[in-house]
Amino acid sequence: MDKGLAREAAYAEVMRQLLPTSCEVALGGFLFGHEGHESRQMDILVYSDLALQYRVGTSSPQGKTFTCVDGAVGAVSVKSKLDGDSLRDALDCIESIPAKLPLEGRVPPFVKLGGYWDWPHKVVVAFDGLSQETILGHIEEFYAARGDTPQGKRPHVVHVLGKYCIVRTASEGEETRLGMQLPPNEFVICSNDPDLLGLAKAVTGMHRVAMAMRWLKTDYAELFDRTPLP
Repeated sequence: MDKGLAREAAYAEVMRQLLPTSCEVALGGFLFGHEGHESRQMDILVYSDLALQYRVGTSSPQGKTFTCVDGAVGAVSVKSKLDGDSLRDALDCIESIPAKLPLEGRVPPFVKLGGYWDWPHKVVVAFDGLSQETILGHIEEFYAARGDTPQGKRPHVVHVLGKYCIVRTASEGEETRLGMQLPPNEFVICSNDPDLLGLAKAVTGMHRVAMAMRWLKTDYAELFDRTPLP
């Protein structure tokens, strides 16, 4: 196993130890939607144990998992070193995640699933990287140039291990421990205890999705209904 794959496997194992047993964690895979769209390859996929999935040769390091996006809990892009090029590749990968089914008619009337538009929880993690100011600048430039990337197709966490964590604030804004108000949907640098915060943001975000997904009705038979019979 090469160094890059070993690092992905190590991060995936941390996810397995911390997430509920209702979550499957796979190395290397793709998310597909009901309209036939498919994401670029993700380094780590986290998905519900009830999700429609197809595992191709996953007994070997070269195996891949194909999972319906409607069962996806989290998607992680892992980089050895985060610089401008590797960051843009990770952001492109996350943006390629296909659309989910509409929420209407799929939850009980007494249940409100806030943030469904922002599922799955999306993380970029790197084992080294350029300075936090440089990476934040690259993120802002990337989305300024795109102009129309929905918030739900942007990462929740960009974490360079041992150095810093950049998080996207919630759509209603957030408040720091010291009481400072943060604007909604904005990337902010967190340099105090970055590994604790980065891992906590990744795990709790995925856990929140996994818990909420229990209320969601997904009929995967619709996929086959859309397949033309011979």
